[in-house]
Amino acid sequence: MEIPIGLGELAKADPRRTLEVGNVLRKYARPPSAHEVIDKYEHSAGVVNADALTFSGGPYDLIVSISTLEHVGYDEEPREAGKAARAIENLRGLLSPGGEMLATIPIGYNRDLDDAIRDGSLGARVSYLARVAGLRWKQVGAGDTRELHGWPWPGTDAVYGWPWPGANVLAVGRWDS
Repeated sequence: MEIPIGLGELAKADPRRTLEVGNVLRKYARPPSAHEVIDKYEHSAGVVNADALTFSGGPYDLIVSISTLEHVGYDEEPREAGKAARAIENLRGLLSPGGEMLATIPIGYNRDLDDAIRDGSLGARVSYLARVAGLRWKQVGAGDTRELHGWPWPGTDAVYGWPWPGANVLAVGRWDS
């Protein structure tokens, strides 16, 4: 669901002024995009191994991140609850005037980041997509993303956290410089 969203943004952007956080879209872009990529853990040609919290560069007209930011601080030892939110603030500071950041974040994986997105403290314009059946999705409100573990979504056959934990609701956040 989120790959086409990211590829659509890449298609409109100047690759020389684009940063991807997490090496995801480069694997799908046709023709291949020459945008800059940072990924703390993936060692691959053309990928800068850097932490999103401390990376400096730019300025960038577009920063895009597909299902990556929820891992920042959460999948690290020791776990650092607020690191993903601080990384988002760092990345926003790398935007050029008029620049935009787009991040897709699966809800249900990193509770601290989920809460920061929903309560508005990250300053994003957010839309939510919920899996309703198989590969079908629908737009839902922020309130519909809370505390749904094990309960069916009204009017659907989807259950939050099943069959893919953290992959049944997707936040699509956008930030402007």
